[in-house]
Amino acid sequence: MSYNSGVNSTEKLLDTIRGKQAKSKKQEKPPLADSSQHSLPIKNAGKRVLTAGVFVEPSHISLVLVGGGKDAGGVKELVKWAHVPVPDELDMDHERFASFLKSTIGDFLEKAGNVAIWTAIDSKNLKMRNLAIPNLAPAKLPNAAFWGLKKEVDLDPDNDIFDFHVLGTVQSNGIQKKNVIAFSGLKSEIKMLTQVFAKAGYPLTGITAAPFALRNFMGPNQEFPGEGPDIIVNVGRYHTEITGFYQSKVQLVRSIRTGSHSLVEEVMDAAPDPDVKSWEVLDILSSSLGRESSLFVAMEPGAERLVGKVLRTGDYCSNNYASNEPVRQYLFFGETDNCQPFMEYAAEQTQTEVKRFNPFEANPLLALSTRFPEGAGERSGIIPALGIALSTKADTPNFLNTYVQRNTQAKYRKMNAVIAGFCLVTLLGFFGCWWWQDSVLQAESAEKNRIEAQIAKYVPRVNEDMLSQTLQLAGERTRAIKAYATDYLPLAVINELCSLTPDSISLVSFESDFKQEVPAKNKGADKEKKARRSVIFKGIVSADYTALESSLTGYVIKLEDSPVFGDIMLLNKSLESIEERNLLKFTADMEIL
Repeated sequence: MSYNSGVNSTEKLLDTIRGKQAKSKKQEKPPLADSSQHSLPIKNAGKRVLTAGVFVEPSHISLVLVGGGKDAGGVKELVKWAHVPVPDELDMDHERFASFLKSTIGDFLEKAGNVAIWTAIDSKNLKMRNLAIPNLAPAKLPNAAFWGLKKEVDLDPDNDIFDFHVLGTVQSNGIQKKNVIAFSGLKSEIKMLTQVFAKAGYPLTGITAAPFALRNFMGPNQEFPGEGPDIIVNVGRYHTEITGFYQSKVQLVRSIRTGSHSLVEEVMDAAPDPDVKSWEVLDILSSSLGRESSLFVAMEPGAERLVGKVLRTGDYCSNNYASNEPVRQYLFFGETDNCQPFMEYAAEQTQTEVKRFNPFEANPLLALSTRFPEGAGERSGIIPALGIALSTKADTPNFLNTYVQRNTQAKYRKMNAVIAGFCLVTLLGFFGCWWWQDSVLQAESAEKNRIEAQIAKYVPRVNEDMLSQTLQLAGERTRAIKAYATDYLPLAVINELCSLTPDSISLVSFESDFKQEVPAKNKGADKEKKARRSVIFKGIVSADYTALESSLTGYVIKLEDSPVFGDIMLLNKSLESIEERNLLKFTADMEIL
């Protein structure tokens, strides 16, 4: 659940009663923390996948570097951290902020290359809900998640970037539904973070939110023990972030304008000692503060307001997201870490366990190669930065990789898979073609060897002179055969013609020179005239009047079927009657093949 982080009506009323305005954040800044990096040099981190979490606050930039080896079994190691104060005149919109950020990250990373950079948006701009939506097709899930979130919060598509993650399935009234976390962030803030880091020379791998970063301490498959919800409270200087977890899911996010400064402002006003008035906030909230001291008595009204808001938020989470199961524990971290009287006071206000949040105590997902910060001011920024550094593309909500980008990437992966499959099939085709050609080549080589082996048996060996003589003899033999055929061609034609002529047909004349016409080109023509030998003969068909034509036709067909003769053209024919006999005279031009 997201609440407006502006000053609420109660605080305005208190300010009016006290007769003063709310102080600006820039009016009082936390003291300059020790920015020495309590760590080993990065070169001692070994060959690991490095991820840097950069948590940008108005007063400080917290940086954490974690590494995880391939054989680490999912365990990541804190390599180094830094808590760097931001100069008073700089803010995110300042033109020199990118240069300051570049030098800060550059000094922190030293010469490490290929480091994934993650950061987070302000929690007050995060709107999120855990929703149970119908078990729809993947293409319809974004629309269902969007309208489910819009029904719960004021969601503006023009100003907010929307995304959702499917957490699993749930049973609702006996119906199986999809459990999704739907969330949105301010588009202008995400754009500004992207541009500032890019201008600094360190493009972002991802942008998440502090509640999702805290979820990373549990890992993707771990849960807080117990059945009730867990409330994590980060007490900052001018505001407090409250995150509710239930069944290892972020259920509620609230940012309130009550922080450590609100706890001590009455103390500084009421303290009779002038030295106390000059103390810093963290000095007053140190462990030296007694539970029964006058300073803490002056602090109780502010503590009551802060703890009351935290408890009401816990009750809201229990009633609306945890089926009225009581809160299991309240975990505090930030500028009240070293104030034991405040922790005792918070525990007195509720029967629920209250303790300091320390993600390194018996955490199987995290190992330390350096001392973790003990200062309350540093822990307020380093713990969220560490959670940011534990982010992964697969499990952590990322405003730079929303469902739109994931769907596009999925399409590209499918296209790449199709292209890869096509290339593989083509490669297999080329390999099969090569294998076939190689087998053919081997078969041809074997045949060549066999022929060469046979040739080697013959004596004398075949050579060029022998082939020339053989060709010459074959040519002479061919010419002799052609001359023989030419000499006896008339006899063969006459014999064939006589053998095929029936008794009803009498040949009158036969005319042919048995010479083939010389091909000649017509002027302007592209084709030569086809050479043709022919014989012109005349004959008489004697038969019944009704059988004259059929007898002639059968005769012509018989001649055309002969292998000696080709096309036959009837030049003329005439019907005559002599002494009461019907005769059919004809003249034919017959091709000699």
